[in-house]
Amino acid sequence: MKHKIILLTIIILSVIVLSGCTEPMGAGTGAGAREISKEIIKNPADCIDMSSEAEKIACFTKSAAYKKDIDICIKNIDEGPLRDGCIMAVALAKGDKDLCDLMSNMTKDTTSQDKMCKAMITLDTAYCDQIKTMGGMGQSQMIGACYAFIVEKTKNTKICEQLSSEIAKSYCYLAAADITGDLGYCQMIPKKSQKNDCYFNYATSTGKWQYCANITDEYGYKEDIKQCYTIASIKAQDHKGCMNLGDPNECLIGILKIEKDISICPKMFGSPYIDWCYYFTVPELLEDGHVSDCNAIPDDLVKYGCMIAFAEKESDTKICKGIPDSYIEHIECYAKAFTSETSSRACDKFKDDESLWKTCNDIIAKNAKDIGTCNKIKHEPSRILCTALVEKNWRICENIVFGKWDPYGELRYVSTCKIEVALMHDVADLGNALDICDTIHLTEYMKSRIKEMNNLRPSEVEEKKKECREKIISHMMRSGYPKAAEICKQEGGRLSDDGRDCWVKKWPPKEKYSYCFTEDCVQSVREGYLSFIYKKHGL
Repeated sequence: MKHKIILLTIIILSVIVLSGCTEPMGAGTGAGAREISKEIIKNPADCIDMSSEAEKIACFTKSAAYKKDIDICIKNIDEGPLRDGCIMAVALAKGDKDLCDLMSNMTKDTTSQDKMCKAMITLDTAYCDQIKTMGGMGQSQMIGACYAFIVEKTKNTKICEQLSSEIAKSYCYLAAADITGDLGYCQMIPKKSQKNDCYFNYATSTGKWQYCANITDEYGYKEDIKQCYTIASIKAQDHKGCMNLGDPNECLIGILKIEKDISICPKMFGSPYIDWCYYFTVPELLEDGHVSDCNAIPDDLVKYGCMIAFAEKESDTKICKGIPDSYIEHIECYAKAFTSETSSRACDKFKDDESLWKTCNDIIAKNAKDIGTCNKIKHEPSRILCTALVEKNWRICENIVFGKWDPYGELRYVSTCKIEVALMHDVADLGNALDICDTIHLTEYMKSRIKEMNNLRPSEVEEKKKECREKIISHMMRSGYPKAAEICKQEGGRLSDDGRDCWVKKWPPKEKYSYCFTEDCVQSVREGYLSFIYKKHGL
């Protein structure tokens, strides 16, 4: 549906249609299409080189109008509608109504373009009243469009009262409403379709989405009502307009692309869209906001994920106090806040909380650069981890012992130690690093404890091996290791869409908590169930 009929309609009718051009100049339809430059306009002889007949006619017409030279039309375009379009373009450019009489009799008799031409130049409605048509656009529509053009140019809306045809009057009042912004003219439009157009134009140009409700649901206008609320709401940056739609997501996404207002997220329909919204907006908070902005998020898990990301960014453990210790995010927050810590003394203030104290020691171990730092670590497993990393020796990891009652915890810690050592290999030696994954196993001591606890989980070892391969191959891919993608497939893995990761474990990967916005999980989220939304909306 066209909501702007005035000048655009006249130009389409009088120049493009008559000249036979079906593409805007410069748009082109193939590899040979090219923009008609000012140099070609100044030198019409160059129009001969245009790749298609339509482009040649468009070039001659634009050149003739630019030079205000009617001879370019006469000499280069055969008599008929194509030449008439060129003549009209020159007449409009020169403001010479007498040139309109040079149009062919066929054009004059079938569409009265000569009258339209004179009306556009003189702004005299008497010429509009003389328009008669045979086929194509109806006579009343042409007259109404002619009046609409004059209304736009003169701002004289009273001329609409001269019209008797409902169709012509509708086009005229539509133009009057557009140029004045007076909705009273919309009410004066007799034809429902143009009245709908009028409200559509007003609502979408002003952002006053409330007027979309005036569009009647007839003649297939359901889609226009949807577009009205969407365009107007986006213009106003007001999500309340979107909520008038059965499915507000497209409308809300349009607002989010501009404002990135996190308060919109709970208003979206469907958990994938709500999740996507948070992943789209929280990074904006991290970039320009403050951790206090996280408190505005109604969903606790999203709120805590936001706080964790700020804790990592600012290396501030105080942020983590806002997360209840009954949530796994509590420990995760401290782990992220410790990310850049290098002194074991920093862990002393957490000695009364064993979980936080161990987490802190693990981070110190991973950040250590020398054995001296390792020796100062008081948590023995962390000290062994540190030594293995400094010496780049995975065998040291096998000295880690947790105690009698946590054999699987010990398995996970040992395997993590081996993975960290493997990732320290030089790029050229990453192929050999994969062999370390095969050393992950249950020791006899672990097995005896598991048997004693009657808690056998056969898949646990295989899962840790897969995790090891996944992380190493992904590291290969990001490091430019030759044939990394081929190795991924050989391991039964799946390549991520961006070619940065290899999923060997069950896909999509699961995070430790429901919402993560820290750097190390962004890729996982993008490659999971939210990816279709990114692709659908170009985000």
